Amino acid sequence: MSTWPAELKALIERIPDAEMEEAVGELARAQAIVALRARGPIAPAGDNGLRHFKAEEVAELLGVDVTWVYRNKKKLGAVSLADGGAVRFPEAKLRRFLERRRA
Repeated sequence: MSTWPAELKALIERIPDAEMEEAVGELARAQAIVALRARGPIAPAGDNGLRHFKAEEVAELLGVDVTWVYRNKKKLGAVSLADGGAVRFPEAKLRRFLERRRA
């Protein structure tokens, strides 16, 4: 039986009230990373062998509004599709974005 849930709960309980807002942001990023990992390894798709997500999927993974995703598409590594309107977000670039935010 895993002990990490109890360890995580104990860690959360030790966060000072003054740091709660920062903790919420870190937990949201951790949730996104867990959600990406739960989807399994990077599966071949698209033109470069990486899975690509729609803005709505990214918003759900990150726990943000889809308008935030579009406003920050450059930071998230978005790529434009041939039609010039739609964008997709490569999984590998999303992972790098999340890792940079954690550092």
